[in-house]
Amino acid sequence: MTNFREIFNPSYNFIGLLFIALFIMIILLLNKNILYCLKIIGKTFLVSGIITLILDGLVYLGLDMVLISYYKIIIQVITNNVLKNCLYYSLASIIIGIILIISTNIMKKNA
Repeated sequence: MTNFREIFNPSYNFIGLLFIALFIMIILLLNKNILYCLKIIGKTFLVSGIITLILDGLVYLGLDMVLISYYKIIIQVITNNVLKNCLYYSLASIIIGIILIISTNIMKKNA
């Protein structure tokens, strides 16, 4: 029997987060205008977090209406892990985006 909890294990998301952090560091090292770059990265985090949060909510609401009861047992294992972690990561992305945008605005005013 296939173990869906292992396939959709949320601990694999940290590999993606490490790649994102690596790409952000490369962008910051190659770019001359760091404040503008941080503001764009903050807006990207904010928009992606909002889109993920909206999609997460739509999928959560849609699954209860569409699925037949005997399919819910199989799908529920997957959706509990995926939707819960998408919610946490989208909220974290929104918070990081807001922090980056506010901090770049403060640094721009002080400079």
